[in-house]
Amino acid sequence: LTALNDALTTSLSQYDVLLSTLLLTPNATDAFTYLNTVNWKDDMVKTCVVDVTVDYCQRYVEKSSSPIMKEEEIVEVVSTEEPYCVVVEGCIEQDFPDNYSCRPKVCPLGEMGCRYTGVCVEDEVKIVYEEVMGGGN
Repeated sequence: LTALNDALTTSLSQYDVLLSTLLLTPNATDAFTYLNTVNWKDDMVKTCVVDVTVDYCQRYVEKSSSPIMKEEEIVEVVSTEEPYCVVVEGCIEQDFPDNYSCRPKVCPLGEMGCRYTGVCVEDEVKIVYEEVMGGGN
């Protein structure tokens, strides 16, 4: 029970920092451009980008679909409006192979998705991810 409580506390803290940074950082850095400059070797930023991209895409799919839509219709809408959301899962499974589909040079998401992933290069978020990933003291 203590471990579950610690995990929930960490998750809430992580979410709070992400949300605060998103709301209070008007000109976020493009996290995808940053990852390309370091050849996708910054595990903290990469993990954060994966986390928030998946979260953003899940929320986008929920917002863009209705219960009466067939899966093919949902995929068509998402692939037209947010195509990276369609490929990101395969990129994660393959550990982001070095190709444009998985490692675009600039953020492939809409404005809000880019702002959201951009928080991953902010110092406050890096600190939280360092702690979560076991690198913090």
